[in-house]
Amino acid sequence: MLWVILVFANGTALLLFNQTLAGTLVNLTLPAPPLSAPLVYNNNTPVPALWNGDVLTVPVLGNALITVKYVPRAAASNGVISFNVTEGYYVIWAQGGVLLLPTLTILNYTADKNAVVVVAKARGQLPTPYREGKSPRPPRRRQAQLQGQ
Repeated sequence: MLWVILVFANGTALLLFNQTLAGTLVNLTLPAPPLSAPLVYNNNTPVPALWNGDVLTVPVLGNALITVKYVPRAAASNGVISFNVTEGYYVIWAQGGVLLLPTLTILNYTADKNAVVVVAKARGQLPTPYREGKSPRPPRRRQAQLQGQ
């Protein structure tokens, strides 16, 4: 099973699974611990799923396109915010301005001015683009806008 890791320029990471499956119930091993309960869709309809540790039991009920989305639990390690992934193959999309310092084997990649897409075999830490204590600032509003509200 192939997972996609989306890393945005603001430091947010999202793990995504999107595949057609067959069966009644399918156990998916999550590649990284979730921050909160994953969102699960069966043919683009939200469905409940059983989350037990690193296994997500998903109702398929025949053949269905199953989509799972979640934010991984990140932690600071040596001043870098990162999350751990289990051994496996991943497609990693990183938005422009994101620097990946991978502890993974890059099998293929493509880049343009806005993003890079990497196909990799990974296990271990995957850093996000912000160092500990260096979060992006929220957009500032002009004083005139604030007075008008």
